[in-house]
Amino acid sequence: MSHNRRLDELLARVRDQAGKAGKEEDFASIFTMLREFRDSVGPLKYDNGAKWKAFGVIAALGAAWTLAYFLAPELQATLGDAGYYIMGGFGLALVVLLAVIGTANAAFDEISDIIFEKDIAFDNGLTEVEVEDGHEMYERLRERFGDFRSRGDESRYIRDLVKGEWTGTEHSFPFEYYVFHYVRVYYVTVTKKVGNQTVTTRERRTETLYRYGLLLDFPFAKGIAVTSGGGSYDYPEGFQPTSESFSGSFEVGADDRQTAARFLKPAVVLAFTEMNAHFSGLNVEIDREGKMNIAFSDSDVLDLERRSSIADPDAFEAEIRSHLALPKLRMLLQFVETLKKHNDSNF
Repeated sequence: MSHNRRLDELLARVRDQAGKAGKEEDFASIFTMLREFRDSVGPLKYDNGAKWKAFGVIAALGAAWTLAYFLAPELQATLGDAGYYIMGGFGLALVVLLAVIGTANAAFDEISDIIFEKDIAFDNGLTEVEVEDGHEMYERLRERFGDFRSRGDESRYIRDLVKGEWTGTEHSFPFEYYVFHYVRVYYVTVTKKVGNQTVTTRERRTETLYRYGLLLDFPFAKGIAVTSGGGSYDYPEGFQPTSESFSGSFEVGADDRQTAARFLKPAVVLAFTEMNAHFSGLNVEIDREGKMNIAFSDSDVLDLERRSSIADPDAFEAEIRSHLALPKLRMLLQFVETLKKHNDSNF
């Protein structure tokens, strides 16, 4: 059996085990298989030697045909435009071969991503939850929170939902991380030449956008929103602390000024200004039932850069066995703990 065929079989087994993994320890057998293949069969990469030889042969035949066609007028007269189609066939074959060679090792990245993303979830106590009806969930959240209102024109739904648990020094709490998908519709003026006339029309365009956020219980305050990035809120009273840095970035709405003043203690105001340096369009709302929504435009809260892959099992195993912390998620959860600490009457 050829090296490439055996590698295909290995990657199929690895992909299957990676998909079934339920904890980090389940990856150990994968790295054992990879090392055994490397040590007994050969490198963990596809052998593209035959493809490169085929590429060279096709390129030489194509060049020879092109030269013959242009140097032989009688051939041009006999074949006509068919000669160009033959040249195109050689060119297409070369493009296909280059694509095959270029993507031959794509399976390594695909499987490495599966393992890496699962391990991020394991290390951070995250569990992906199936969203049965993203449109219905969006409608429920829109009723509760202003960040979901006045955003987009169509295709509004919750695309992803992840559950987690934070254990802090003074407060521990469950939370949900969501991805909110929506589409903005707009129109542009387009001028076209139609025959001898110039016609100006309005053409429809769309832009797909996302918001991200955390949902959790916050029993220490109700009916307040601190916002810097859009949405539509229905709180009757405004409020501004004395901090110029805060007031330059955030607006406050609340059911009454006392609620806002109690919530926005100096340490809380400072926490908001610090978070504003790291998150775009940060909006924090606690609805009238004590449910908190922290929304923002940053897409990288659950992202990390993978440095290795299964093509180098030793380096990749060391990376997987390390703790894959999510700095921006931790920053958000520590921010929540700060808000809880300074609004919990027990502290």
